[in-house]
Amino acid sequence: MKATDLTHRAPWPRIAVFTLLAACIAYPFRHGSFNLQAPLFLGVPFLQAILEGMGVFIAALIATSCFTKYWSPANYFGDSPLHSSAVLLTPIAVFTIFGVDNTMGVNSHLFGLVLATSIAIYCILEETGWRGFLQNATTSIPRAIRYLIVGLIWYVWHLSFINHGASLIGQLQFLVILIIGSYLLGSLVEKTNSVLLAASFHFCINFLAFSYVGGINETQSAKLLLVGIIVLAWIPVLFHWNKNKNHVAQRGL
Repeated sequence: MKATDLTHRAPWPRIAVFTLLAACIAYPFRHGSFNLQAPLFLGVPFLQAILEGMGVFIAALIATSCFTKYWSPANYFGDSPLHSSAVLLTPIAVFTIFGVDNTMGVNSHLFGLVLATSIAIYCILEETGWRGFLQNATTSIPRAIRYLIVGLIWYVWHLSFINHGASLIGQLQFLVILIIGSYLLGSLVEKTNSVLLAASFHFCINFLAFSYVGGINETQSAKLLLVGIIVLAWIPVLFHWNKNKNHVAQRGL
């Protein structure tokens, strides 16, 4: 069967509903309609993280009919709940152990725990839509086109092009970043079917590039160090995960 025939299998009405709902629900929380930086939990705008990511989650919930359709092969835990959980908990553990300096007067270790938890929840909510629903819903589409579509919808959801002062060059750069991110995170999910794995990598990207929590008082070098520690801690987990996958595959032959 030709690739062009396969694209007709994608649930375009569900994808359209998902995109519209995700953007509309998230818009007031992402674009300043409410002052969500003010309600703080131990110096962290925890509520903001939840509400900003909730639009994608609710849209995915509706588009998948409460996760009964287009929620396979990728799901939260993929082919290994143990490894998926370990990868997700690693950045939370690293932030808690090493602490995150802040201007809120909160203990750095406690601040690190709350900050990491809020970012992790936000990324899980987002990835429920991008890698959970959209990647599953577009598996019939050739790989390059699939990730282009996911990246484009991811870009539309941000609605950054309507921001005051948005430039064409800046928006094109942001779009390219999201398409590349879509390809990289999508490839990870293809290998493991784990949405939590994608959320964990999304965590590091958000912390380095897009974290807007006002209380963080870390330099970019300090942020890179924390992410470097997370990646080093991931290596044995990912190695063991891959080893187990290979062992199961060989045993099944």
